[in-house]
Amino acid sequence: MINKDKKSPPNKKNNRRDIYQGNIRLKIESEENHIEVSRFCDILKNFNSLRILSYNWSEKEGLNIIISLRDSIPLDEILLQIPQVKIVDSNKKSMTVVLNTNLLETSKPAIGEALAA
Repeated sequence: MINKDKKSPPNKKNNRRDIYQGNIRLKIESEENHIEVSRFCDILKNFNSLRILSYNWSEKEGLNIIISLRDSIPLDEILLQIPQVKIVDSNKKSMTVVLNTNLLETSKPAIGEALAA
């Protein structure tokens, strides 16, 4: 788990980055803040190295987004550059993304340099 607030290392094993490829399930956790979830989804849509395959919401599981990565990338580190993302907990095929619901309202979400790639 990488927590933006606690500055966790990228990977405990030999200080290496985790590289992700193929299809990944993002389980989105947010405290009923649909505005931040919407902004997060808008940022994902503009990210050139991935494609959103599907959205699925249920009362039991919440929001799940299936994405397909076009390149092998350090997805967890990139997601943490999005201002709405507070925590990323991951394995190779699934990630839980916790959104920060305490952000001030802005008209446009900020996008980190790595997302513009």
